[in-house]
Amino acid sequence: MQAGKSSIQFEHPPIITSAASIVGQTEGEGPLASFFARDNNLTILRLCKKYEVPVILGSDAHISFDIARYDHIYELLQETRFPEELILNDKVEAFKKFIGR
Repeated sequence: MQAGKSSIQFEHPPIITSAASIVGQTEGEGPLASFFARDNNLTILRLCKKYEVPVILGSDAHISFDIARYDHIYELLQETRFPEELILNDKVEAFKKFIGR
């Protein structure tokens, strides 16, 4: 359901059972920032942490020099004290296990 400035307003906490995507710098800071609310990203991270759901971080780069630019994501990870072991970017075998390969 769309409500307010966020792209999605959760009426109830979503059920996180597989994977999550956290918005990168472009949407979080650019002209579409109001559609990608920081609070929703924090909610997703907190629920992934609570239910021990792994994530893959992405910069969502729209230009080459923004590839793997995670400075905005680090702030959210620190605020939620997100466990490093649930971040699969650098854990090839854990990622393969997660996707069933």
